[in-house]
Amino acid sequence: MKVAAIIPARYASTRLPGKVLIELAGKPMILHVCDNVARAKRVERVVVATDDERIAEVVREGNHEVVVTSSDLPSGTDRIAAAARELSLEGAILNVQGDEPMIDPDVIDKVIDRFASSDADCVTPIVKIDSIMSLFDPDTPKVVMRDNETALYFSRTPIPFFRDRAPEEWLDVHTFHRHVGLYLYKAESLERFVNSTPSHLEHAEQLEQLRMLGLGMSILCVEVDYHGLSVDSPEDVMRVEGMIGQKI
Repeated sequence: MKVAAIIPARYASTRLPGKVLIELAGKPMILHVCDNVARAKRVERVVVATDDERIAEVVREGNHEVVVTSSDLPSGTDRIAAAARELSLEGAILNVQGDEPMIDPDVIDKVIDRFASSDADCVTPIVKIDSIMSLFDPDTPKVVMRDNETALYFSRTPIPFFRDRAPEEWLDVHTFHRHVGLYLYKAESLERFVNSTPSHLEHAEQLEQLRMLGLGMSILCVEVDYHGLSVDSPEDVMRVEGMIGQKI
């Protein structure tokens, strides 16, 4: 199965402008992402999709492929779809966020392996939640699944709600999962998604994967061991630099 990874990267981040160009351990964040994705054994091609020439130049200097897309696209997923069209990509499209410098190649390979043996529209990784802080953090999307491991719903609030238990006991009586923002799509499913209208639930939770569920698309969840961190603040930058330093 041919898998092309496309990394959406824009300069105008709301909370941390230009964050993908921030240097971590002496290398721009976007190149950490590209290099880690390129280490995945089952990824044949790595492409950055950006609307900013500053990002494009850094990617080229790092010897990675880049497509410059329109700045009018509403989301990273739309940017990925536009790049896939320009490159006439077929097969499976992997969406890796440009602010995940610690993304693990083994996680990517595991997701691709599961995708190859399923008929799901999309496959995405999930991780067990091990702290009350993460469970109640609205910036940590949670997921509940059917028995067949396909997603039933994603939310920024803890789900399910344990009516007869104190919140600090919830992790003792149930296994909760957080969602990692990496998606592997069928090319035709990606096109269907970006050509549809954002749903009411997507607007409410600010989670675009709810649009897929609203369209009746299947999202297979794959549990992985992943301890990476997306970068959204100066504090995250310091934490990720420390993590990278420990690996070097």
